[in-house]
Amino acid sequence: MNEMAKNLLLWLIIAVVLLTVFQTFNPHSGSSQDMSYTTFAQNVENGAVASGTITSTAPPTITGKLKDGGSYRTVVPVVGLSSSDLIKQMRDKGVELRQEPSDNGFSLLGLLFNWLPIIIFVGVLIWFMRQMQAGSGGLAP
Repeated sequence: MNEMAKNLLLWLIIAVVLLTVFQTFNPHSGSSQDMSYTTFAQNVENGAVASGTITSTAPPTITGKLKDGGSYRTVVPVVGLSSSDLIKQMRDKGVELRQEPSDNGFSLLGLLFNWLPIIIFVGVLIWFMRQMQAGSGGLAP
């Protein structure tokens, strides 16, 4: 195998690994269907919502399962809405509710997962630059 084919294969492998890493840590990956809040409220009123998890992020979101087996995700409007009214309505319709705790603390593991792909990419770039310089004798034309 000639040198150009080896380099091309190495770059292809690096690209596949980087894409895999980014897809793995993508927070929005999933099969939940985005639903408008109006549709969500109608589904709660009709008794079509089986469960829900409320996140305390800004803006608050509700994700969960419908009784037909589908999943949903909706953003709760903050203006003019009392969260206790929403919770009471969901509880009255028999919806199983959960609250995700807020993540306000510093996480070294989270920092590592966010920055590790970038650090690996920069390291590989530096390694390639050094290899290219060593191959040409370190002299620039």
